[in-house]
Order: sequence, then C-alpha cells, then structure tokens
Amino acid sequence: MPPFTSKELFRMNGGQKIYIHLDGFGDVYSATAQEEEEWSREMITEAIDRLESGKGDLPRSVATERLVFFNSPGISSSLIAALKTPDLQELDADSFHNMIKTLRRLLADRP
Repeated sequence: MPPFTSKELFRMNGGQKIYIHLDGFGDVYSATAQEEEEWSREMITEAIDRLESGKGDLPRSVATERLVFFNSPGISSSLIAALKTPDLQELDADSFHNMIKTLRRLLADRP
C-alpha cells in the first residue's frame, strides 16, 4: 500500500500537482481529472467557509491563497485585493458578504 492516497497527496500539496512530483510521489499519484476537480471544489468550499466563519484549522492566509490558486481563471483583481484585506469583515461587512457571495457563485459556475 502506498504511503498516501492520491487524494491525500493532492490536499497536502494544496492542489498544486507539481509539488507531488517534486516531493517524489509522482509514481503513486493516479488521480483522474474528475477526482482532482472534486477535491478542488472541496478545498474551495473549505476555504470560503473558513473566511466566512473566521474559525477553523486553516489559516486565513492559506484559505486566501487557495482561493486565488483554484479560482484563478474567474477571479478578478478587485476580488483578489478584497481577499487579501485581512480586516475587510470588520471594515466593510457588506463588501465582505458580497465577496463571499461572489466566491460561491464562481464555484457554482465552475465547469
């Protein structure tokens, strides 16, 4: 049995498959594109939930970077700026909630 499943490797490397190979696990990684998309969606949902609740094991900065990485085709520069504003929720609650809605819409619209 390999030391890690493909899903564990994908998640441990934040969905960045190049690091799976650089870490020497390319020979055991065998995920399909559909599996990778499913895991990406799970990780995006977790990151959005973390930002929205302000709670969880995932640091806010990691949640932000995950959202930028996974949503890069559909994410705007203004949304990236909002994501990187650590106190946006306190400064402008409406903008924060609009950002969360936009992120959830981007996830729903993902092909």
